[in-house]
Amino acid sequence: MDYIFSQLAVLATRFGAVLLAEAEAGGADGGAAAGEGVGASPGIGNMLMPMLLIFAVFYFIIIRPQSKQRRKQDVLRKNISLHNRVMTIGGIIGEVKEIKKGGENKPDEVVLEIDNKTNSRITVVRDAIRENLSMTPEDLERQDSSDDDKAE
Repeated sequence: MDYIFSQLAVLATRFGAVLLAEAEAGGADGGAAAGEGVGASPGIGNMLMPMLLIFAVFYFIIIRPQSKQRRKQDVLRKNISLHNRVMTIGGIIGEVKEIKKGGENKPDEVVLEIDNKTNSRITVVRDAIRENLSMTPEDLERQDSSDDDKAE
């Protein structure tokens, strides 16, 4: 993915350089327009176009997918219930035994049972849960689409 971003940056830079060279050469008509000197600076439109192109590329490649992923994670964390098998962002897998609602300045906490033979339990914040292993991908898509319907 980094390779793609670097190639896009190179492409945008080259596009900007071409536009700048064209503006310095006098535009598409091959000569300077009437009233412009030989050393006239390029117009703001020629410099603004590559910036807008770069912003559009970054929006559709970086910002939009991240916001979709964040919404999906929020739905997953919101729908955690007792006895779900979950994985934390640290890779710890356990079964949800208790969900503690946080206060005004405290986050929600989830108690996970790691090993039922020794009754090992840990408490993590709800935001530290990365994946719900009890749910199938179809269940997640169904919940995601139902939350999208509620948002509209």
